[in-house]
Amino acid sequence: MKTILYIEDNADNLKVLRLMINRLRPADEVIPSDTAERGLELANELQPDLILMDINLPRMNGYQALEILQNNVATSHIPVVAVTAYAMQENIRQGMAAGFAAYITKPVNMQELNHTLEMLLPVSNMAHIG
Repeated sequence: MKTILYIEDNADNLKVLRLMINRLRPADEVIPSDTAERGLELANELQPDLILMDINLPRMNGYQALEILQNNVATSHIPVVAVTAYAMQENIRQGMAAGFAAYITKPVNMQELNHTLEMLLPVSNMAHIG
């Protein structure tokens, strides 16, 4: 089981992505946060396996939150994925240059989400090795 922190201020977007992840990875837990500030607290406290983050958040945007996560020794190892409506190529280049592990545009495509989750949260086969 993996823990995924999703920082998103739009309740509908949160609900949709949570349903998609539950369908793709029913054993994983999705923990919501509606602000970057609360998301940073949760990241420190829970040490999630992955953080999904909207860019356009109130008060502190996704880039500012990413920088704080990257500069904190307790959270710098956690991959952070941008999940955003900013879909132009320049936006994607800027996001990847800032250090996002992946960049997913809204509306979220189920195959793209699945590919990103498989890439960043590989399922362990160690239990099957005898």
